[in-house]
Amino acid sequence: MLYKLTFGYMMSVCRRYANNKEDALSLLNIGFVKIVQNIDKYELNKPAIPWIKTVLINTIIDELRKSMKHKMHIVTTDQIENTTIYDWHHIFNDGEARLMARHLEQAIQSIPDQTRQIFNLFVMEEYSHREISEILGITEVASRWHVHKAKKILHDKLKDMYHVPSKIANDQ
Repeated sequence: MLYKLTFGYMMSVCRRYANNKEDALSLLNIGFVKIVQNIDKYELNKPAIPWIKTVLINTIIDELRKSMKHKMHIVTTDQIENTTIYDWHHIFNDGEARLMARHLEQAIQSIPDQTRQIFNLFVMEEYSHREISEILGITEVASRWHVHKAKKILHDKLKDMYHVPSKIANDQ
């Protein structure tokens, strides 16, 4: 019953880190096993969703660590630049907002796995570069580089999707 009640929420968290639905479902199932195995640690007087999310994120981090042993990137400090995401300053109706959300999800899914996962830890889960470096056993510079790379990919994808004039794009 818990699985059915929390499936949608857990899947939305896992989709941010997975390449496809099958990988997300695999992460969800691994995480759910850990949730069940540790259910005795849940405090009944506290909300369940934050606890479930914590267990799930920790599971995703564990899986990310395993995969990073196979995919290490060498990063130099000269690859890092300051970057900002284009501030849209538009008000959208619900249909436009849903369309934009779908475009953003597609753009995020186009980011290479390791870079997307580090970007999600930094942006969505609000881990610091120091925390990410400690969790994943990479340097803070590598964490910053991955976030920068993800922002650049997102900027380019969204610029193309919304046909932002090159003058604006270059002013970022």
